[in-house]
Amino acid sequence: MKRLIIGDIHGCYSEFQELLSKAGLSEEDEIIATGDIIDRGPDSPKLLNYFNNHPNAYSVMGNHEHKHILSLLVQRFIRCRDFIQQIRGFTWNYRFSIKQV
Repeated sequence: MKRLIIGDIHGCYSEFQELLSKAGLSEEDEIIATGDIIDRGPDSPKLLNYFNNHPNAYSVMGNHEHKHILSLLVQRFIRCRDFIQQIRGFTWNYRFSIKQV
């Protein structure tokens, strides 16, 4: 069994497919991404689908994935806070900051 370890794909699906073609992997071989499979390039959704749908493809979370997840969480928090303010008729004096640990 072979293992292809790759990092910083950054949404470049066609280049990723070209690399896979050159590597000559079989279905039993593993692909391990060391993070940053999304962002910058044009095809981040295709890469996410690839890693979701291929049982021998794995990825760890990189700083670009972390940034996007954090952004989604903050957006949801703000929407929930605003909704609660509307239905209760008051304003929160709540400030938050996000610190990377």
